[in-house]
Amino acid sequence: MLLRVLLQELLQELLRVPTAVRECCFPLSIRQMLLQLLHICGDYNLCSSYEQEIMNLTAPCEASPCHIDGVYQPNVTGDFYAMSGFYYTAHFFKIDSETNKTSAKEFSLHAQDFCSRTWANVTQEYDIDKDLLKVYCLTGSYIYNLLTVGFGFDEEKTDIYFTSEIKGTALNWALGGLIAEASLLPK
Repeated sequence: MLLRVLLQELLQELLRVPTAVRECCFPLSIRQMLLQLLHICGDYNLCSSYEQEIMNLTAPCEASPCHIDGVYQPNVTGDFYAMSGFYYTAHFFKIDSETNKTSAKEFSLHAQDFCSRTWANVTQEYDIDKDLLKVYCLTGSYIYNLLTVGFGFDEEKTDIYFTSEIKGTALNWALGGLIAEASLLPK
């Protein structure tokens, strides 16, 4: 029992993330034996449920529709261009494109596949920094939840483009905010 406690503390220090996320939002095992001992998993669905708890979806809603923490979120219509962290995760899953639409469900399937792999498999397949590699299960699940639960996207019908540019122009949040505000101006 003491060994288990010490190993849990060591793992917590190594990963420096909250317990719920540490236990299920990473690919299986950096050391498979250690994970079995600590009952840690790369469990997409459990990770997703923890994220939804954090989103406080049961908060009172004064103006409908509400999603995260009871805050009004108008329904999204038309195409949605996801950039920045959304893009980098989709790029990792090889589903980024300025011209090809992706659904939230398709994105989720890629994230679920990644989360189900062992750490040994993931580190052999991908030649990238391990600190980046270990968060793609978490970001994949979080992005899916943000799109479907947070923004209210229909998981199959909303057209999403995960891209870093449109027609050669680099996208970023400041430009996206400007475009969103400009779309509200009278024509």
